[in-house]
Amino acid sequence: MDLEEFLKINKDKLDVQSPVENHFLRFEQKLSKQKPIKNYFLKAMISITASILVFITISFALFNDKEHEIPQELAESQQYFNTIINKQLKQLKAQENTKSKIIIDDTIKELKVLENEYNQLLIELNTSENQQLIIDLLIQNFQQRIALLKQVTQETKNLKNTHYETI
Repeated sequence: MDLEEFLKINKDKLDVQSPVENHFLRFEQKLSKQKPIKNYFLKAMISITASILVFITISFALFNDKEHEIPQELAESQQYFNTIINKQLKQLKAQENTKSKIIIDDTIKELKVLENEYNQLLIELNTSENQQLIIDLLIQNFQQRIALLKQVTQETKNLKNTHYETI
């Protein structure tokens, strides 16, 4: 039996009353009061984008606090000295053995202290009236680090040579 036959047979049993007056009008009013379907994807993208922008802004602010503006000549000197220091530090670490490990570890700690002093001087460079004095101190700081590395490298070589002579 298909649907049409079923309806014809049971026509009397089906509810055939018409809706209450103004039913369609009330239904349309309820539909118009409903909130439009929200676009959750768009809201999520806006939230993510806003979060990223806040993160970038904070990172930029923190980065600017750490990286102070320095004159171009000092930046070039800084790069030059850092290259020398890193090269000597690699040489020193290559010489590390059981006897020299303590000396090398202490040297690395001292280098970190000098680097912290350097960073403090960079802060003072931006606020000081006597910038030339601060620049001289910055260069001296690099020279101290290089001298320390040369001295310790020589000491570890001497330790190594002494070690071979006693064997």
